[in-house]
Amino acid sequence: MKNLVKLILINVFLFNLLYSQTLSEEAKQKLLNRINEDTYDSVIDSIREYKVVEAIPLLEQYFFRQNSEYNRKYFLIALYELGSPNVKNIAKEYIDSIRIGKQKRNMYGVEISGAMKAFEILFQFSNYDYVGLYFDYLNKLSMEYPYNLWSVHFVPPLLELAKKEEYKERVKPYFEKIIKSGFDPLKIGPYIEKYQEIYKDTNLTLVLDVAANDTSRIVRDYVIGRILKKYKNKQVLDFYKERVDKENYDLTKEVIIWRILRYYSSPENYNFIKNRYNTFSEEVKKTLINLGFLDYKPKKPDSTETPLTMIDSLISYNNQCYNLGWIQYYWVRDINYYQLNNAKMMIQMGYPASAEIILQAYENWINTVKSLAWINEDAYRFLYYYSVYLRERLKV
Repeated sequence: MKNLVKLILINVFLFNLLYSQTLSEEAKQKLLNRINEDTYDSVIDSIREYKVVEAIPLLEQYFFRQNSEYNRKYFLIALYELGSPNVKNIAKEYIDSIRIGKQKRNMYGVEISGAMKAFEILFQFSNYDYVGLYFDYLNKLSMEYPYNLWSVHFVPPLLELAKKEEYKERVKPYFEKIIKSGFDPLKIGPYIEKYQEIYKDTNLTLVLDVAANDTSRIVRDYVIGRILKKYKNKQVLDFYKERVDKENYDLTKEVIIWRILRYYSSPENYNFIKNRYNTFSEEVKKTLINLGFLDYKPKKPDSTETPLTMIDSLISYNNQCYNLGWIQYYWVRDINYYQLNNAKMMIQMGYPASAEIILQAYENWINTVKSLAWINEDAYRFLYYYSVYLRERLKV
């Protein structure tokens, strides 16, 4: 009985789903009858939602008779989505009509949003007959057309051109200029992400510039939360360190601090945060305590780290600990180095078991010098636990 009820419910759901995506002939006709010189938004939306291809001839017929730029733009979108065979020609004719002033002018003397949609559609069809005119529009941006009002309309056709090698570099400075304009905090982050996908700037020049100089927390949080977490390099680390002192928002500061501790784990970077701990707000301190900062240990390296890169890191940690004053005597540092270098040679020669034995002896030594107070607790955590991580990696 239960199975039967389930079957009936599934059939009802599927029927409703199918019915909800189709229209009766009567409903279609009602929509078609409402296409005129002043077509309501809801009519266009329904035509697009239900893919009413029967509307194509009427949309084409009434396209230039619409009373608003908004309607012309969405008629054009509907024609493109419905697969009108004439959409390219209509887009060209529309651009020509704007250029010669046949269309009604807005307060800035041109139909920006409609024109940009027409350019976008042409570029999607790999038709570049009007590409020169598009760049003319781009050159007027900020001079005649205010960034805050119109930039959002310029980006879609720009992205279409950026996909093509012959136009990719040509549109790049315009794309950067729009992103830096700060026209809409909600869109700048996604546009930076798209910029990185296209141009693959490993130096992150634009990303870091916008994150450092844009006053919007929305933009900065997007860059830090979604974009920078994909990268691990010195430029990103330098940015994080700069923002630790400048960031005013607790949550963003917490994310930055933990990124440093998690992805750039080293004695120097840990000490950088430790020295600033007392300057943090109580909320940030509380979060760090909950995350284990007071008992901080170096994080286990990810799978990209090899035993050889790990032993190099451990040797570097030894030098950093001495330079920070965490190792009391230079000869303790030198003994540490001697043992770690021997383990490195075994790894290089392909004898992981021998390296493990050396590292085990090294860890016993670290326990001894810790008990004698020749190294402090901070040095111990880095020099001991990272060796343990390395031995675990050697066994894999």
